[in-house]
Amino acid sequence: MSAPAVRRAYAEGRYGQVHYRIARPVAPATRPLVCFHLSPVSGVVYERFLASMGQDRVCVAPDTPGYGQSDPPPGPPSIADLAAALGGLIDSLGLGEVDLMGYHTGSKIAVELALQRPAQVRHLVLIAAPVYDPPSSSACARATATSSPTKPARTSWTTGASWSTGAGRDRPWRC
Repeated sequence: MSAPAVRRAYAEGRYGQVHYRIARPVAPATRPLVCFHLSPVSGVVYERFLASMGQDRVCVAPDTPGYGQSDPPPGPPSIADLAAALGGLIDSLGLGEVDLMGYHTGSKIAVELALQRPAQVRHLVLIAAPVYDPPSSSACARATATSSPTKPARTSWTTGASWSTGAGRDRPWRC
């Protein structure tokens, strides 16, 4: 069986257009798989994976709003906002019940979407999921609020921290 072609397309979303990649077999045999990327990259990280996994199921890898070729939100969104926006994409594609896979920041989005839509999300695959214990989370939040890392042209909205252009010397926090 040859792998299906990975296509690119856009759908209308709550923040404008959402760009996504999709592999669609002729006769899907199981639930669709939706793959959420880490930030600050895009769904391109799943391109080869989609072709392989898309042999027996529909596989989709959207660009999170504000990343890749998806339109940005008007301001910094929460993980819940991103999950709701990507849930809207799942609805617009008519996927019904889905399995989700998330890579780092995408793991946070996948977990949040599963909490928002427990009847629709059947399985989760979490890769490099960022997990912070309460003391580390509090320390990270305090350090982030009081530090002044070098500001880039764009800030990473979903991580809650600004980019550093140095080798870590200008960034006293590690999260």
